[in-house]
Amino acid sequence: EFTLSATDMGSLDVGSPIYYRHIRVGEVIAYDMDPNGHDIHVRIFVHAPFHSYVNRSTRFWNASGVDATMDSKGVQVETESLISILAGGIAFESPSNESSLEPLTDDQIFPLFKDRMSAMKTPSGTPQTYVMYFNESLRGLVPGSSVEFQGIPVGQVRSVEIRFDEQSKTFSFP
Repeated sequence: EFTLSATDMGSLDVGSPIYYRHIRVGEVIAYDMDPNGHDIHVRIFVHAPFHSYVNRSTRFWNASGVDATMDSKGVQVETESLISILAGGIAFESPSNESSLEPLTDDQIFPLFKDRMSAMKTPSGTPQTYVMYFNESLRGLVPGSSVEFQGIPVGQVRSVEIRFDEQSKTFSFP
């Protein structure tokens, strides 16, 4: 048994499948609201021998539905199975560059990411937050947009806002 922490259940329910490399290896067995009232704890069961593939660096994500992305590399469509499209599901994987030989603790809680891409992002260093102000149109800039330096992704946009300056009677976009 493993516990995942999520902000919402999406289409998950008791009995929703758990996948490892597109193989059904377990199911959701229970869920309840965390005492803080903000998170949901989802309890899952992973059958042997697949439970041995879960380690400290394992990432879990909501595999419900179809993930489609279109970028400069073309269109990509990902799904775990037809059942996960209809009934929801969770998938897991450990990053190939990370191996954790430390044993899992009984109280370890794994975050449940919204999709595989979010789950497998590798943070490097301590995150830094910057605020940039723009006076021109920000069409197409949305939370989650990539921030790049010389073509290399180095971060992502957390929010896009609008502010009105009473003195100058102008708008700025932090």
